Formats: sequence, structure tokens, C-alpha cells
Amino acid sequence: MSEEEQETTGGVVSPAPEFYEEIGEFSKLFAHKQPMAEAARFAMAIGIAKNLREPRKKWKKGKKRRAWNMGSFSDNGKFDFDVLFNMLDLMEEGTPVHRAISEYITGGMRWIVENEMIDGSNFAELKDEFPDLFTAEE
Repeated sequence: MSEEEQETTGGVVSPAPEFYEEIGEFSKLFAHKQPMAEAARFAMAIGIAKNLREPRKKWKKGKKRRAWNMGSFSDNGKFDFDVLFNMLDLMEEGTPVHRAISEYITGGMRWIVENEMIDGSNFAELKDEFPDLFTAEE
């Protein structure tokens, strides 16, 4: 996609190519009309919560990558990531939001892979890492 096309679509969201296979496998856990984008949004949330932004310049190179234009990634405007990232003060001057999203997805995917959550078998780890997301049992 040319830079001109990226401007009109809001850019392209793409995690590091090294997670091509993993995000495909992880997306099988999501029952959504766009399971791959939903898996990427989940990884982005992990990346944000754990402050795991991986700058693009540190990514390993690869031939294949998963990518979404911002319209598709935002579920056709359902999610306003510009507002979210500005409210959370996650933007660096001069960095477009699609790049910041990509860097947080990459950090989140690294955490997901390292914690062996790709197939969903280790999701109990989420309860330990993010106790505020789960209600206490009485």
C-alpha cells in the first residue's frame, strides 16, 4: 500500500512478521467475524496493560506478515484508537497511531507466546497477571 493510500485509510496495522504463524493460531480462539483482528486487538490490550511496546526498528525481519488497514482493524470505525491512545498518553510525537498499535500488538504477542497462551491452554495466567479483570469469588 502506498503512503498516499495509507493516509486515506489511516494506515496499516501489522505486528512483527515473526508472529505471522502465532497470531494465526491464536485467532482460532476468537469467535468473531474478524478473528484475526480480534486476536490482534487482544494482543494490543496485553501490550498496553503490560507496557510492552516494541519499536518497529527492533523487529526481526520476515517475508510474511499479517496486516489490516485501520478501517478493518477498528471494525469499520467501531473503535477510535486515536482517542484511546491519546487518552492513555501512549503516543510519541510524530508516530502515527497505526504504528503505535502495531508496536503494542507485537509486545502483546511476545508476552502471549512467552506465556504459552497461543492455544488457550494457559489462560489461567491471565487471572494472575490481571486480577482486576476478574471478579472475586464469594
